[in-house]
Amino acid sequence: MVNKLKKIDPWLLVILAIALFLYAWRINSIGNANTFYTAATTSMLENWKAFWYGSFDPANFITVDKPPIALWLIAISTKIFGIHGWSLALPNLLASLGSVLLLYNMIRFKFGPFAGRIAALFMTVTPIVVADTRTNNLDAMMIFCMLLAIDVLQKAVISHKLSDIFISFALIGIAFNIKMLEAFMILPTMFIYYFLASKQVKKSRLILGAFVALAGLGIFSFSYPIIVDNTPKTQRPYVGSSQNDSLLNLAFGYNGVQRLLGQSSGTSSTHQGMKNSLFNQENIGPLELTVSPKKILENLGRPSNIGNPGLFRLFGLSLGTQISWFLPLALFGLAVGLFNKKKPKSQFWHFTDQQIETILWAGWLIPAAGFFSIAGFFHPYYTILLAPAIAALASIGISQCFVTKKRWPKIILVFVFLDTVFLQIYYCWYYETHLSIAMLIISLLVFAYCLFSIKRIHYLLLTSCFLPLLWCLVATFGASSAAFPSANPKLLLTTSVGKIIDQYLDDKDTGIPLGLGKLKNGRIVPNQNTKLLTYLQSPIADNHSSRFMFATTDSSTAAPFIIQSKRAVMAIGGYNGTDPAISFSQFKKMVALGQIKYFYFGTHGIRILTAGSQNAKIAAWVIEKGRLVKTVSKAINKQAKTHILLAEHADELYKI
Repeated sequence: MVNKLKKIDPWLLVILAIALFLYAWRINSIGNANTFYTAATTSMLENWKAFWYGSFDPANFITVDKPPIALWLIAISTKIFGIHGWSLALPNLLASLGSVLLLYNMIRFKFGPFAGRIAALFMTVTPIVVADTRTNNLDAMMIFCMLLAIDVLQKAVISHKLSDIFISFALIGIAFNIKMLEAFMILPTMFIYYFLASKQVKKSRLILGAFVALAGLGIFSFSYPIIVDNTPKTQRPYVGSSQNDSLLNLAFGYNGVQRLLGQSSGTSSTHQGMKNSLFNQENIGPLELTVSPKKILENLGRPSNIGNPGLFRLFGLSLGTQISWFLPLALFGLAVGLFNKKKPKSQFWHFTDQQIETILWAGWLIPAAGFFSIAGFFHPYYTILLAPAIAALASIGISQCFVTKKRWPKIILVFVFLDTVFLQIYYCWYYETHLSIAMLIISLLVFAYCLFSIKRIHYLLLTSCFLPLLWCLVATFGASSAAFPSANPKLLLTTSVGKIIDQYLDDKDTGIPLGLGKLKNGRIVPNQNTKLLTYLQSPIADNHSSRFMFATTDSSTAAPFIIQSKRAVMAIGGYNGTDPAISFSQFKKMVALGQIKYFYFGTHGIRILTAGSQNAKIAAWVIEKGRLVKTVSKAINKQAKTHILLAEHADELYKI
């Protein structure tokens, strides 16, 4: 036991402690986090059918836009501990801590403990990792599965066990059932690594292993979607965000090809979708350099704020502030890892073990970075996919320069460190100029010191972590979460740092369900949603026997009510309000049977329905035939300049 404790790296424990603080501080204050997934979690606890399909509502009308594997873990967490902010984020928190530990072990495997520490540290202080962990989005769990798959593969090429190969690629299949096609991004590098790293193995054995890998991948990727698609549609919920009620269509359409080429489904006359890709030149907006930096920074994390496609998109303010803090070091590490041969006389196609490991991580970074550089339909927090590869390659380059006896690689590394810090200062400049100037002076002094005393280069390593750590602390002290998480210190533009810290260190938990009220002078002030919920649950509404508490246009409007009441709310158009989940005739039939008695046009997250669609026909019929419940409906906004029907009837409840 004593020997095992001696083997524990104390620096790793320090890094894990930092990670735990960044990920877990005041985590309960995130409230309902992403209400779309929180509503689904609430529904999944109500019945097994909702649990199996990942239904958005407990009546199993429609699912969320992803398979339910990760949501199963969140549901289990909330079943054990209750629905709280911390229990919603607990699976993500554990996954991110596990990812840091896995990355440390994988890099240490071939490059030593020092490299492992650097990789773990860089992963920990990458801002988007912190922001994404502090929510109930699904990315952190997908990243953990992908890292675990590579960890098992590293062991498989040594053990030559077919079972390990099967498990490795099966884990990618599980990751596919978390966020779909995004998980397949690293498949090419896994197969390349398998063939390069499997030494002294017969070709027949290699080929057999490849078929075993494909079997594991296929079984665990497509079994669940095939089961769902082959279940009669009358016996299961509609597959949310698909256009033909198919999970495979969702995987390869909305969550597949559209992510690259640009969004083509789930759009309407007022919601054109995200199409800012290299393949849709007409949709590309003004160059990021011509847009006010403060405007870009104020909108960090918003779905459409991803910059323009091109080679330097990842270095821009929109995405770079989330993920690219160590990207120059990663690119340097890629070059060092590939061309630093210990056997200079060997043929160029004969790779050392360290080169093969570098190829593995380069094969993760390059396709993913290429995707984010040209794609049109993704959200900024998706860039967490790059974090492990950036951390790994940066650690490889730094550690290789440290161990070499040559002086010139270390000198180059000093300049790369300086470039990295300059990029970080650029990201912070528009928020806190004085801090940026101070950091510039400090980095130049450290640069000069390290240049003349090359053995003390680790000071530059610590300097390069300072600004990313500060940016991470904003996400931590902010203690907030959202459907589109980001590390965004925009409060620094208008509020003093002291006031922000005072506000963020106040550990009071209001306990107010998101969307149902706000805190004012120590009292909970109910909003329109609270009044509506009170009315619908009262005897006067005569609504207790109906299958749905009410119907509405989209999930953003429905989610707070599902969370608070645990009753079903029908979102006829799913996430964006554009899913063809129910026909006009089906809706009228359900009304006639008493399954739906009310329809509510909400204001939060409303998506204007496409003219002529089934959902638009339903809305028009409700307004024509229904009776406006004036006691809980807001007055029509007379100042609205839009002629769209739903905008004129916002926040109105109809008895149908």
